Amino acid sequence: MGLSLAVGIPAALILAAGAALLGVVSNRIFLLPLLHTSLIGFTVALFSHPRIDNPRILAKSSRGSFPIWSSFLFYPYLAGTRLYVRFRRRAGLEATYTEVCDGLFVGAWPFQREHIPPGNPAILDCTNELPRTVGLELPYLCVPAWDTRALSPESIELAVRWALLQRSQSHPVFIHCAKGKLSIQVDLIALFLLSIQADLIALFLLSIQAPRLRSSWFSSSFFVWRLQSRLIQSKVMF
Repeated sequence: MGLSLAVGIPAALILAAGAALLGVVSNRIFLLPLLHTSLIGFTVALFSHPRIDNPRILAKSSRGSFPIWSSFLFYPYLAGTRLYVRFRRRAGLEATYTEVCDGLFVGAWPFQREHIPPGNPAILDCTNELPRTVGLELPYLCVPAWDTRALSPESIELAVRWALLQRSQSHPVFIHCAKGKLSIQVDLIALFLLSIQADLIALFLLSIQAPRLRSSWFSSSFFVWRLQSRLIQSKVMF
């Protein structure tokens, strides 16, 4: 189920519940939270649809913070996502992080210090709905994307340039999305390895680390980036 359906269906059910309660609740002001939650759900479903795919609607900054207005307006979705991710982590449904190769880690949103790999890595955050709460002293960049959606070619290039800069300064790199399912980081992992002319190694490592991925590992954004990129091949070795 795509993100649009995963959010849109509950939003419709909440709206239907609110409509059913119209004749039961005497003071309709108590139904406003249901209406607000439903409208935010529809908004997220719309802007996360592949034809629109605008992750910046939540206004998460490159430093991982949200403005006050966004925190209040999108509170139902932001709070619900955090609770869902925390529940999955505590239930042991996902790994905190995995080392793909020397100095390169991928994983899920870190909300505790032990969720961050050793070595004080530079953190590349690929979420648009989860805040930066730990590792505030570490190098950090957020390139926002909806969960299960690919990054744009521009975001991929920005992320790769930044990560290669961090590697040139001897920092490990930790790339994370929301749940650590390698849904977004696949492009970035491949690009890291391709940047050192290791196409076959990239495919091999990805086949080991993400065996359940569909055959279309690399999103269209990946190929667009490969065609458009003017990056100089890096000599940084992992």
